[in-house]
Amino acid sequence: GVSAVAAHLLAVAAWAGAWAGTHLGRGGGVAWRALVVTAVAGLAVAWAVRRRARAVRSPRWPDGGEPHRRTGVLAAAMVAVALVAGLGGLLRARSIVAGPLAVLVGAADGGVAVEVAGRVVGDPDRHDGRWESPLALATLDVAGVGGQRTGERVLLRGRGAAPAMGEEVTVRGLAAPADEVVAGWLFTRGIAVTVDAADVVVTGPTPWWVARTTDVRTRMAEAAGRRLPTAHASLLTGLVVGDTSGQPEALEDAVRASGLSHLVAVSGSNVALVVGGIGGLVLLLGGGRRSATWLALGGVWWFVVLVRTEPSVVRAATMATLVLGAVLVGRVRDGPHLLASAVLLALLVDPVLAVTTGFLLSVAATAGVLHIAPPLAERWPGPRPVRVTLAATLGAQVAVAPVLLLGGNTVSAASVPANMVAIPAAAVASVLGVAAAVLSTWSVSVAGVVAAVARPALGAVIWSATTFAGPAGRMVDRLLPWAVALVVLLVVARRVPAVRRATPALVPVALALLLLLPRLPTAAPSGPVLVVLDVGQGDALLVGDPAAGWMLVDGGPDPGRLRDGLRDHGVDALTAVVVSHPHDDHDDGLVGLTTHLPIGMAMVSPPAGDPPVTPFAEEARAAGIPVHGASEGMAWQHGQVAVRVLSPPSSGIDDDANESSLVLRLDVDGGRSVLLTGDAEVIAQTRLLADPALLDVDVLKVPHHGGDTNADGFLAATTPEVAVVSAGTGNPFGHPHPDVLADLVGVEVRRTDQDGDVVVPLN
Repeated sequence: GVSAVAAHLLAVAAWAGAWAGTHLGRGGGVAWRALVVTAVAGLAVAWAVRRRARAVRSPRWPDGGEPHRRTGVLAAAMVAVALVAGLGGLLRARSIVAGPLAVLVGAADGGVAVEVAGRVVGDPDRHDGRWESPLALATLDVAGVGGQRTGERVLLRGRGAAPAMGEEVTVRGLAAPADEVVAGWLFTRGIAVTVDAADVVVTGPTPWWVARTTDVRTRMAEAAGRRLPTAHASLLTGLVVGDTSGQPEALEDAVRASGLSHLVAVSGSNVALVVGGIGGLVLLLGGGRRSATWLALGGVWWFVVLVRTEPSVVRAATMATLVLGAVLVGRVRDGPHLLASAVLLALLVDPVLAVTTGFLLSVAATAGVLHIAPPLAERWPGPRPVRVTLAATLGAQVAVAPVLLLGGNTVSAASVPANMVAIPAAAVASVLGVAAAVLSTWSVSVAGVVAAVARPALGAVIWSATTFAGPAGRMVDRLLPWAVALVVLLVVARRVPAVRRATPALVPVALALLLLLPRLPTAAPSGPVLVVLDVGQGDALLVGDPAAGWMLVDGGPDPGRLRDGLRDHGVDALTAVVVSHPHDDHDDGLVGLTTHLPIGMAMVSPPAGDPPVTPFAEEARAAGIPVHGASEGMAWQHGQVAVRVLSPPSSGIDDDANESSLVLRLDVDGGRSVLLTGDAEVIAQTRLLADPALLDVDVLKVPHHGGDTNADGFLAATTPEVAVVSAGTGNPFGHPHPDVLADLVGVEVRRTDQDGDVVVPLN
């Protein structure tokens, strides 16, 4: 009997309370601010609702007393819900960060040897020969402390064969706090501790119902792979069961960059297929409506186990449960009402969802479809299917845009046409994929034939992703402001006489600009420029020149993040890639780059062998790209930029990768000079101080991400006007070090952890 408005207000109260309670329980500087902000917001909402109620007069309650009373009840309910959700968030957060094992490893200096027993509650994620899985603990045993029971979750990591989801295991290993870089993400999954396994012993089997879902996932992937190319097969399994483990990196990047990631994040459409499929089958076989509803309800939560409990799935399953429950009791509600109720229920069950970005994006996208799309579809001309699809796509994009922007992400206009193409194709592929998944339990071969029928639809999704993640997407982004301006002009022209009279002259000019802009070159520097990309805790620098194009120095730790950065700056080819030294935070991001961009040549630091041996160098050589070892004294010209290698010698320095890091000096004739130092430390810097004139530059890339590993007098000898620190937000090393920043007093210091990408003109 709760109205839609009341349901929305209660959901907001639950979210605010859960958010504040979770932050307070986790601790940190944001905790008390979260509590104050939530309290102020709650009081403001209650005051606004109460004031509105006082102004209400209706035929039913002419004196306004009844609305006033109901408002008081609603305000009290909001406060109660916020308190319950807040207390739940507080207790849940404390159980994560203050459990026995978390406290133990937090107090220890280094790792703690432990023996733990529990059940694996997630599929193993494999990468670079290692695997990791979430483990729900039952017991904990530490030497000198003894055994005790605990309900904590840890991230179990190891090599070799990984335990299957659902198996009971006993593990001996080294427990440590989660890395700062991923601590926030792991917290939303109930994890604060990692355990590197030395020995894993399976002590109990997977429950049959979990084993069955794993079997379906495996057979579905096998069926898809029989008759489909790798990219198509991985996309189909992602659409149906959310398993993207086999997706090629190139496709994964394209899907993310084009705004299509939601397609492989199983959510409402997939749950709707399950409900419709089970209900329709029961009715077709002669079953009653009530039986169909009960079986569909069980099928929804079996499906949640099948695709695993991602936030979007939890939200969609909760909504489906409410819908099916309403059908059973004969009280069906509208979509917005059900969304608010689903959010309220989900947050009361798991308050940590309030700080989970995936849940927020899922709710925002659904709200956009329910609230923004319908009025757009009503007003727009054209065939109804096209109007509804375009309105739903735009509504979802508008709703999630603020969430993405506040999270430091970019929002591309190209995602709208990309979704217009991909969503209908993905719907067709999903229906065929669900059919293949069901058939795979009986015959993988037959399921493979059905999966093969989805190839054209999957091809359309892949085409949309790769097209709108590339130059076509950048073109859409460039045209959008002009297109919006033209639409605004036409709307204003209909309402303002003076503008209407000028429209015949303005419209041709606007149309000419729209036709001309795609033929203009993409955004390029007007002169030589240094771009220090924000790739987290690592280095990736672009040297751009209008005549020579782009040279990349290092690639950071993450291939996806590097390629996003290159795409943002319109880089579609590289004249050279320089690897300062073979450490993960400098060259891991280069993996697979040869398949994405044309590359003229590669330069790597010594000692590199003959030919040089690094993962990127091997990929480049296999792709036919010339690979050279760079050392002290080498020089080349990159357009207007003269590049000179100052260090190390060809034999390297002290068998140390950091000390043997390439140090480059860039000089622009009539422009600025730059010193790129990689991770060079005391020994290399001391050698360079022998010729201080070479170090006197205008722009300095601060060595080793701002670490306190510099030779006395080195920073002072560089005398830069601008110093750039490439470091990750909240990195565990404390970079940049306060002493380094103190040495740079008087210099303009720019930091990727605070400023994002740093662009420094060199002319």
